Amino acid sequence: MSEQTFSISPTKSIDHSRLDAEIRASVSNYNGSQATYNGGGLASSLTVNSPSALSGSDQTTITNLITAHVASPIGMIKKYFSALLTTTNATTQTILSVPIPLSCNAYVDLVLMAASTGGVVSCWRKHGDVKRLLAGPLAVGTPTNFPGSPFQDAGASTWAQGFTISGNNLLLTVAGAAGVTISWNLSADVWVFNP
Repeated sequence: MSEQTFSISPTKSIDHSRLDAEIRASVSNYNGSQATYNGGGLASSLTVNSPSALSGSDQTTITNLITAHVASPIGMIKKYFSALLTTTNATTQTILSVPIPLSCNAYVDLVLMAASTGGVVSCWRKHGDVKRLLAGPLAVGTPTNFPGSPFQDAGASTWAQGFTISGNNLLLTVAGAAGVTISWNLSADVWVFNP
């Protein structure tokens, strides 16, 4: 049995059971932890128990989880993203990569407009939800177009857009048409909730 103590300098009270679950999901060499609290009810250290000494990688993972847990604001914040991209083929390309913070639920509402040099246009309004609570990001349900969307000329019927998760990021992707120059303009509102 091994013990290692990690210092914490929180600005808010931590949820020890949630932090414990996050560490358990990320570090296989883990038996549990005990938090030491100061007089103000804020944790000042976390002692981790493991069957054997923690590797440097496990120590870094635990430190990062503690930092993210302490730094995560409780509540909801709204972020705004915009991006431009030009395509000349049908290859799927990322127009925007949105980092999904640890311990959150993120709702995305986007407007994507595209126009070719030949005057063909398309406009999508789409929304979806991604969570990153105890593991890596996962889609919640299926991203959905708003009623009536897309609005597009017949020549844009093969143009595509999508939501994809890669690592800890939500990728918003587009695919145009071979030999057609298309300008893409994306505007996305992302509401992030840290429970």
